[in-house]
Amino acid sequence: MTDFNFSEEQILLRDSVRKFVEREYSFEVRRRYDAEGGYNQKVWTLMAEQGWLGAGIPELLGGFGGGPIESAIVLHELGRGLVLEPYLAVCVLAAHALQTALAPAATTERLAALVRGESLVVLAHREAGQAGQPERVRTSAVATGHCYRISGVKLQILGGVHAQRLLVSARTNGVEAEPSGITLFEVPADTPGLTRKNYRLIDGTPVADLTFDNVLVDASARVGSEGTGIFAISSALDHATVGLCAQAVGAMERALEITTEYLRTRRQFGVAIGSFQALQHQLADMLIELEQSRSMLYRALAHLDDSQGPRHLAVAAAKAQICKSARYIASKGVQLHGGIGITDECTIGHYFKSLYVAEKLFGNAAVHLQTLSRALIPTAPQEVV
Repeated sequence: MTDFNFSEEQILLRDSVRKFVEREYSFEVRRRYDAEGGYNQKVWTLMAEQGWLGAGIPELLGGFGGGPIESAIVLHELGRGLVLEPYLAVCVLAAHALQTALAPAATTERLAALVRGESLVVLAHREAGQAGQPERVRTSAVATGHCYRISGVKLQILGGVHAQRLLVSARTNGVEAEPSGITLFEVPADTPGLTRKNYRLIDGTPVADLTFDNVLVDASARVGSEGTGIFAISSALDHATVGLCAQAVGAMERALEITTEYLRTRRQFGVAIGSFQALQHQLADMLIELEQSRSMLYRALAHLDDSQGPRHLAVAAAKAQICKSARYIASKGVQLHGGIGITDECTIGHYFKSLYVAEKLFGNAAVHLQTLSRALIPTAPQEVV
């Protein structure tokens, strides 16, 4: 039987991150960081000094002995504060891809700078038309002597704006949708032939589109064995999706608290509008959605050590539920605030934007429901419209 109670160490981790966010990352400070580009080196250094960048990395690999639960705890608290720093992209997505693709000795060497906050490494995998099928890779890597030439386009890469090194997925053999033949390469972000188009998502999250135009890398840049990268990518995406779910649950939790506080203080007809039974029912519905999401998050965390099939289905079920709940809680939070809820000065509108982005990242509800339907009904359609 799985125990969902946090240990004493996990409670201390949660409390320390929450206190940091409340003290150092207020709504006003967050808006300033947003205006400055969505990444603050001082904040990232403080997170490294506290050990949070290595909280989800085993001690054997240079981390602080945690795993997915510790990463989820950190991301839950960062979600409550709408923290913009690329913890998910660097410390979960890229870090897990490295852990899965490399032997422990090589992984420890590469993760050391990441844990110290000295190196930002992100996974550059997303391409047009993947729709929940990570094996659909068009980017190619052609062997030329002791080098590879990489050509292709990667889209909406989390953390790509500030990344110093990129874990790039490219096809070294096989056809576009074939799982085998995908290889990971570690490419410095300033390599000739690599261009970045930086922009922001609606919640302020910095992302980048990357274009590789015959980028030449040495064979030593290859991460893991040639043609086997999909295993590391698939596992990393599942772990990152669960991390995103934890972040969204934290944002939903705080959005409900903000809305409840507003209804207790906003007065109409001489009384707090929170005393109106119709509004109390809507708060209750928001709470139900939150707790359903929390339960599905815990279920997904319990399945992350399973083999690929059960793990992937548990992750898909969690993301589908959290997509639904995020949309409901975000929209109800704005609605219950009234017109002020859509203004930039009102906190709840920023939670709406954050939850909207969380709903879309790593596949929306339709993508994950289709994953579940394919498992239950093998003849289900294979494409998401």
